[in-house]
Amino acid sequence: MSKSSNSYLISRILEVLIQKVARRTSKQFAIETIQKVVQNCQKSCDVIKYISLNKDPYLELSEIVQVDKLINSVDPQEVFVAVEEILKFTVKDLKKSADYFFIREFQEAVDDIDHLRINTEDMNLGVMQLEYIIDRKQSQLMKKNELIFNVLKALIFSLNRYYNDEKVIEIIKESIEYLKDVYVFLDYVRISKKTDGEGFYLIDVGGEINDTLSYILTEGMQKFLEYTINKTDLENKNSIIDDLKKDLGEKNLNEIENFGVKLDRIRIEKSRYEEKDIIKKSLESLIKVIGMRTSDKFAVTVISHILENLKKSNENSPLRMISIDITANSSNLPDFSIDISPNIKYAGTREIAKGLQEIVKMAGTHLGNKTISFVNDFKNQLGNNYVTAMQDLGVNFQLLEFKFGS
Repeated sequence: MSKSSNSYLISRILEVLIQKVARRTSKQFAIETIQKVVQNCQKSCDVIKYISLNKDPYLELSEIVQVDKLINSVDPQEVFVAVEEILKFTVKDLKKSADYFFIREFQEAVDDIDHLRINTEDMNLGVMQLEYIIDRKQSQLMKKNELIFNVLKALIFSLNRYYNDEKVIEIIKESIEYLKDVYVFLDYVRISKKTDGEGFYLIDVGGEINDTLSYILTEGMQKFLEYTINKTDLENKNSIIDDLKKDLGEKNLNEIENFGVKLDRIRIEKSRYEEKDIIKKSLESLIKVIGMRTSDKFAVTVISHILENLKKSNENSPLRMISIDITANSSNLPDFSIDISPNIKYAGTREIAKGLQEIVKMAGTHLGNKTISFVNDFKNQLGNNYVTAMQDLGVNFQLLEFKFGS
């Protein structure tokens, strides 16, 4: 058998096709999909009757794809038509798992096969790419910007059950601001609230979004919804997801699911607070507890001193992104501000927890014999939600209680 024979050509192409499908799904699924496609195509394309597949996923691809050598007597052009039919039906059968890039990847992989070159004039892959995009756009009942508009409107309605207008806008705008550097299309989303007392929002989603690659839009919308929902301080964040499904309605829900956005896959974070919120609340609470036992001035000074010493002892510590600015007023009571770099979100949570725990431990040591119920008072000052957030971060209150007593 020469390397240019029909049997070699179709065997290698089908092996590549199985590999590409398996990369998006699994080998078992890929074999079953291609087998079903081959069987369906046999009804309309005579050449495909020479092809069969072994369903055992543990076999090598060369053993799975079986091509009768009788196919070598067929006109090569008929083989190209057969392969094109198989590829078309594979893309249709894969539905959301296939896309424009699947066809391009397939062509690139085929081009890498030794001694085998398939011209786009032979298989019309370029035309198939264009047809695929047109079919996908026609299958979507809405344009991308219209779909995002409907998602935002439903999200606002859902959040309005728990927050007033201003808070809802604040949460959503902060999410957009946080994510737009990565997902540039969010820069085309603008939300403002009418000030005429009617109490509804103006949402503008620019048409430029329609030029965004679908997979980027899908990933960005998934991240946006996940980040926004986790940014709320509700105990039961899943309630927002349930409300969002209702407010979207069946049509919009089907649209975003067909687009690849999965509401049921939104990960609910354990903590409702960002790292900078936890750090700030921790230091403020610690200063207050120490101040109750000594003085406000001593409390601010000692925490500032501890922080600076820890920063000097470890130049890689995330504590270096925290500073306390002290300004003494006329009554000798210090005004202070805690400044935390936005880059703290990129620091390891374990290192942040380790740093906070060390600050609390050293602060307790500075109190000398005034540590009775120190840790309990600190926890009370924090509140249950922040205590849980610190524990999720990795702070071990049991060790602190053991050191200073409960």
